[in-house]
Amino acid sequence: MRPLTPPDLSRSALAWCVVLACLSAWQAGRQTTGDVIGYQIWIKGPLPSWQQPGPYPALVDVVWWPLRWVHGNVNVFWVLGWTAPATVLACVILWRTAARPRAAVGLWLLAAALLERSYWLKLEPLAAVMVLGALVAVRNRRTALSGLLLSLAAMIKVWPALVAPLVAGTAPSRSRFRWSVWFAVPWVTLVAVAAIWQPPAVTTWLTFAATRRIQVESLTALGPLWAIAAGDHSWHIEFAQGLDWTYLMVGPWLDWIHLAVEVVGLTVLDLVGLRYYRYVRAGRGTARAVDELQTALYLQLVILLVVICAGAVFSPQYLFWVAPVLVVAVGGGLLRRESLIWLLGCLLTTATYPILHDGVVNAEPPALIVLTARDAVIVWLLAVCLRNLWRLTAPTSGEPALTS
Repeated sequence: MRPLTPPDLSRSALAWCVVLACLSAWQAGRQTTGDVIGYQIWIKGPLPSWQQPGPYPALVDVVWWPLRWVHGNVNVFWVLGWTAPATVLACVILWRTAARPRAAVGLWLLAAALLERSYWLKLEPLAAVMVLGALVAVRNRRTALSGLLLSLAAMIKVWPALVAPLVAGTAPSRSRFRWSVWFAVPWVTLVAVAAIWQPPAVTTWLTFAATRRIQVESLTALGPLWAIAAGDHSWHIEFAQGLDWTYLMVGPWLDWIHLAVEVVGLTVLDLVGLRYYRYVRAGRGTARAVDELQTALYLQLVILLVVICAGAVFSPQYLFWVAPVLVVAVGGGLLRRESLIWLLGCLLTTATYPILHDGVVNAEPPALIVLTARDAVIVWLLAVCLRNLWRLTAPTSGEPALTS
């Protein structure tokens, strides 16, 4: 028998990732609950985020529109009509552009399989594939397409706007103004249309995003959850309907606890921003192409992870925010260790939702142990990214590029 070679192993691993992704998509489509049902309810009335309050920017109405005519299990339609095609498109983009296409495609599919319902029944894959397209386009000098794709993605879900530092930062310096103009075009158009038609709810998504209440799965709620599990009656968990439609933590001092978490997050971002600014001003940003790319990737990961960790909401699908960044990195042979940590976080996230979700919202210790492990893994990933970013931006660093 011929011994297995690395190409054989990579092909086998990719095949297993495809199988797992297909199984998870099938399992998600069989569900009779989920966010997609809420999407359908919203779109059957007046247009969300336009004529009536909605949680997402106005372009999401275009994505939801076909749900008006769907009967039966709407989740099957969503998987087959939206998230599965988006996944195939992401794989095609990676296969055609990545230096290590099997690793990049396998990482995307394995994360989709691990997150299951939090991937296939959400808007994240649609936004993420557009972010991926923006990243690939800017690296291929297609600046206008990159700016437009990222802007349209941010008009479906807000988080793609957080990836602007990486996308714009990797554009050639002479093209960044052009990128910014194309990124602004959809938003300027939306503002102009809103000024003319004056729809009553066009800014609701923005005020809603800025005033989200503390979700039970957020890092802020972890301490109170353990207090409830220990028998403390100061805090309690309640289900909120409406735009929140989730379980919230309620109790004394909670706003102050969250404020402290936010201050820590803002402090980290300020320090990282100052460090990166000095790094670029010192001319280190153009010293070595691989160092420059890794620095930009770590900076972007830190921004996304800080926002996730310091936010009032930590929905399971948020784990996929970092997917476009990591698959681009892995496709270039970079950030392998960080990707493995992220996959562990995806696995633990699915353990908390949907597997142990009832235990989490009832503050049962076994479920809280898994939730705590999930939080610890994400903080660990943030710490690894911070440490490597700090090393790469050291003023006198002469170290070779990190290729973890």
